[in-house]
Amino acid sequence: MLLLWMVHQPVLAQPGQPVPPSNGASGPALGRLPLSLREAVLLALKQNPRQAVAHIEVEQRRRASDQAIAKLLPQAAVDSTISVKRFNGQSITGGRIPTQYGPFQVLDIGGEFSQSLIDLPLIRRYQSSRQNVVTAKDEVSSAREEIVSEVVTSYLLVQRAKATQDAAQARRELAQRLFDQAVQLEKNGVGTRLDTLRANVELQNELQQEIDASSCIQTASYTLENVLSLQSGQEVEAIDEMKYDQPPAIDEESLILKAYQQRPELLAIASAQQSALIETKGAREQRLPSLTFEGSYFEQGRTFGDLIPAYTYTGTLHLPLWTSGRISAETSEARLQEQRLAELRREMMDSVLRQVRTAIEQFRAASSAVTVANNALDFAKQEVARAERRFVEGVSTNIDVVAAQDELARASNNQIDALYRYNQSRADLARATGDAENVYAR
Repeated sequence: MLLLWMVHQPVLAQPGQPVPPSNGASGPALGRLPLSLREAVLLALKQNPRQAVAHIEVEQRRRASDQAIAKLLPQAAVDSTISVKRFNGQSITGGRIPTQYGPFQVLDIGGEFSQSLIDLPLIRRYQSSRQNVVTAKDEVSSAREEIVSEVVTSYLLVQRAKATQDAAQARRELAQRLFDQAVQLEKNGVGTRLDTLRANVELQNELQQEIDASSCIQTASYTLENVLSLQSGQEVEAIDEMKYDQPPAIDEESLILKAYQQRPELLAIASAQQSALIETKGAREQRLPSLTFEGSYFEQGRTFGDLIPAYTYTGTLHLPLWTSGRISAETSEARLQEQRLAELRREMMDSVLRQVRTAIEQFRAASSAVTVANNALDFAKQEVARAERRFVEGVSTNIDVVAAQDELARASNNQIDALYRYNQSRADLARATGDAENVYAR
């Protein structure tokens, strides 16, 4: 009955309501959550599920390593048995007449132990399990780098949307002012109805741009909230703005070498290669002899008053002679795993090289584009001011003003895009060299 209860207990203990996932952090009260870029990165590293899963994987491999070393350490157990026996002596001594022995009681109280003295495959298995822990730690670093990269990219998209909205709002205010001027000039008999209509069309276009920019902020924020694993109903507010710092001098060769040395993906593959090499040695060393020692010591008797010592000590030398190809197959499988990891490492190194070179080229281009876009924006603002003065003074119609407004909108969008590409290429370069966490979380 107890066994049946234990078997059915998991079914009977199903919860009535689903339990929401918990990230282990209480966090602030629900509502708007203002975050700088660094704060967003640190929050994601604290509660993103992939970070938790990666750490769980490390702990699982540590437990596997504990199990591996346990097979190399002494094992001991205590056994106590009581039995009542009755048997036919004819089955032992032979003869024609059945002979009854018993019933009688037998007591066994004692323990047993064992120790592996020499077993190279077990030692290799433990070494491989320890190396697997190192691999899991490198995979944690890789997950953290990926999380940081995703947070920075999502945060930059929010910054870009906010900058676009601010620029659209400024252009809408300018269009409103120019429209009011056109209306007033029409009333004074200086302007025409056509001028007013042109100004009104430009105003409506800027209103539409402002609405679209506001929607982009919301959708970009949803992506950032998902990466940050925020609770339902909690909204994030990006308080940093996109900025342009004087780019440092870039040494391509040193950055490539840095990426080869610290990209966690490469480190994880190199560690896995070391583990595979150890497993190959362990598979090959199964052909060697192994030595174990076992023993047991009991107090035996029919009653407690009759107990006397009884023991058994056994040393076993095991030498495989024929395994029907099992050892050869396992050795070949381990070597194939080595070859597979070598190819993966070569592919990853080529990918890292391309990523670093691409990021460097994009960073250089974006740095130059920001300077050009800033100059173009200044020129567009001057063009709008000159066209406005000419229209107010009655020298020309507002065709030049509308054209200048269009140029201003294009220059403004180009400046925002260039600034976004600069910051994104900077993040891509940090990710390509395996330095994203050091750059954005320190």
